[in-house]
Amino acid sequence: MDALIVGCKQEFKDIVGDFPECSFFASNYSTYVSLKGLGVKYLYDSTIDITNAPNDLEFLSMNWYRNDKGFDIFSKDLISFAPAITRRVFSSFANDYRNYYAIKKLFDDYDLVYLSKYAELSFIRTAKVFENRVKWYESEKRYEYPDTSSPERTVINNPSNKFIIASKIAYIFQSLFIRLIRKNTLVLDDWTYREEFSKRDDCLISNYYLPWKAFYFSYSRDVMPESKLIFPKVILSDAFNSGFIKDKLSKEHFSWDQDLVELFVSTVFRVYTESYVVLRQTYSVYSKLLSHYRPNTVVFPGESYFSYIIAAQIAKKCKIKTVLAIDGYQVLKERALFFYDYNNKNLLFDKYVAFGESQRKLYDKHQNIPSNQVVVAQSPIINKLTADNDINYKYDAIVMSYLPNQHNPNARWDQRYKITIDAVKVIHSLGLNSVAVKIKDGVNRDKEIQMYKNHFTDSDQSYCPDIIIGEFNQYLSKTKFIVGQISSALFEASCKKVPYIVYEPYDNGVTDYSLKESILINRDSIARDTHELGEMIRRKETSVMVEYKDLTSGLPLRELQL
Repeated sequence: MDALIVGCKQEFKDIVGDFPECSFFASNYSTYVSLKGLGVKYLYDSTIDITNAPNDLEFLSMNWYRNDKGFDIFSKDLISFAPAITRRVFSSFANDYRNYYAIKKLFDDYDLVYLSKYAELSFIRTAKVFENRVKWYESEKRYEYPDTSSPERTVINNPSNKFIIASKIAYIFQSLFIRLIRKNTLVLDDWTYREEFSKRDDCLISNYYLPWKAFYFSYSRDVMPESKLIFPKVILSDAFNSGFIKDKLSKEHFSWDQDLVELFVSTVFRVYTESYVVLRQTYSVYSKLLSHYRPNTVVFPGESYFSYIIAAQIAKKCKIKTVLAIDGYQVLKERALFFYDYNNKNLLFDKYVAFGESQRKLYDKHQNIPSNQVVVAQSPIINKLTADNDINYKYDAIVMSYLPNQHNPNARWDQRYKITIDAVKVIHSLGLNSVAVKIKDGVNRDKEIQMYKNHFTDSDQSYCPDIIIGEFNQYLSKTKFIVGQISSALFEASCKKVPYIVYEPYDNGVTDYSLKESILINRDSIARDTHELGEMIRRKETSVMVEYKDLTSGLPLRELQL
């Protein structure tokens, strides 16, 4: 008997008659819910959870490009593409890892597995590993899978053409008076701290609207000659192969199938091939930028974005100080994407801004950042929290929309709507009838709003909540409590003294050991299932365990010595 994987309801209807002897599996949870009455099963039931994951990927993400002595095997003149592509490699490979085990498990009971020729890229990549045991079917038309379990995210691309043209024009114009406005510090823009840094006299902010307080990028298709040596067309290191990765995993007592190891190695080669042109351009743009503006310090809002990593390496090479003032608020230890330099001895950034005493403790106790590299500041988010004492609540509760951890193969991206709906159901079952779901702003916001409306309509939920958008802080004074995952929203709510209940079902991808690596929360202060969530709501609990002063301490960024 054979198995067949479908990605949407209409696709199933089109091909079910052609495969009467097959058992059908849905590649995403929404399709499973719509077809389970017809005998369709869910591809990712709990029996495919991977024992080693995500521990193995967390280890590998920091070490896949390092030899036994810790040196980056791809580093050339202190610059390496490896950490720059790591986030993309692992968000992509985590999908393939999950699908590898899901398909492999099907072969315990079935001779062949059928996949659509138009399946998600992850399935197409993974199918190659199984060669003749995977066959392909073609439906009448190519369908979209909006509820996909395997999204292609964190792709390495240049900014939009509109952004590039605007920045380049501003760069040319500003060059006329650049000598008059050079400052000691360049700040890569982020909405959280833009206003604070704009009040300083020693900073230029990327693409700021006032040209005398801004810096701009001279984007060009032309690249610097050395970029072709640092970022060649193909990975040239003979040391990087499946044996190198297999040996590295074995020393940490992780056992992978040879096929899985080769799938990982092919992911690295694929991601690099897709991105080396952009990496060359990024290197050239930032090299010219630092030469043109001649700063002493550069401030970064993130530690894993590819262009920030390249820029930080260039700055370090040029002996320009780098400061990480992370956007949002870090609640848990970052195990997978906290990078070190080429010899694995020094952190990628020179200084790390801890927002408040609680985050300083996180950096000291769990992130292992030396105390002399940490400066404590007050989070700029606090200044965005309006002083609103109105207690005329509009909502009993707000549920934050969910984004599962895509770096954990045991997470279920396709269940993010289900997780949110489950939380709304629990709240409504307790007699709380005024509920809103807060959608994260972004380029797909309108599409996401419609998806939530469709899911609430299709579910057996009798109550449909409000769908709200915009800055989160404007709703904090309008709700009695908030339910959501571990995110910066937890920090914002706590600073406004609004109870925030962390609901982290295992399908969202946060591990139990991660919960031990936090200052703000622990396992006992959060809900792992709907029963625990209901109990926390009944008892009117909150997940945050630290005092208000430890969240809000520190100098404002406008006064901080960088």
